[in-house]
This record gives sequence, C-alpha cells and structure tokens, in this order.
Amino acid sequence: MPRQVEGLTLYLILSVILVDCLIAVVVWYEVFYNAADSWPQTLIAIAQGIGASVAIILVIFANWEVVLLLSEKYRMARFNAGKEVGKEEGKELGKEVERNRIREILRQSGVELTPEVEESLFGAPDKHSDNGQSQ
Repeated sequence: MPRQVEGLTLYLILSVILVDCLIAVVVWYEVFYNAADSWPQTLIAIAQGIGASVAIILVIFANWEVVLLLSEKYRMARFNAGKEVGKEEGKELGKEVERNRIREILRQSGVELTPEVEESLFGAPDKHSDNGQSQ
C-alpha cells in the first residue's frame, strides 16, 4: 500500500504544478497580452481560464489512469501466465531431479533393476537417465 500512497502523492504534486502553469499562462495572456479588456472582463476571463485549466488537467490524468490500468492488467495477465508455466516447468524439473536421485541411490547400493521395473518406477527410459541404458 505505501506504493499507492507515493503514487497518489506524485500525481497530486504533478497535477498542482501543471494547473499552476496553465493558470500562469492564462493570467499572463489576459493581463499582458490581451490588455484591451477592462478589469472586470479580465477577472472573468482569468476565472474562466482557471476552470478550463482544471478541466484540462482532469481529462489528462483520467486518460493517463486508464492507460495505466490497462497496462497493469496486461502486465498481471502476463505475470500469471508466466507463473503457471514456471510452476509446470518446476514440477517437471523436480520430478526429473527426484528420479535421478533415486537412480543414483540404487546405483550406489548396487541394486540392478529390470527394464520392466525401471519403466514402471521411472516411466519410459529417456536420454537423461544416469544408468547408461540410453546412452
């Protein structure tokens, strides 16, 4: 949860800075560039510019949040798919390691298995077996 709070703080600071910059541009435009208006007209125009600045920032951040939401969902879907693949690979690797460990224990203890018994215990012979039958 701290990550969410930090992100919200960053958005708040960034949005305030952007709104302040837009307001500064509106004030500059209405006071210095569009100097032909009267003071009441200038104040009304600045108020309208402030409202427009806030609305623009809200639209920008709303769209940015939609993009972040969609990318997060896509990232989580990829992560979960990779996690499932990793689990399956881990299970297979674990089975192979266990088979090799049992074969090594049997070899060290001098136990010879018939091909039928070995196939029933370990499955069909594969190229990774340590007992030398497939090499």
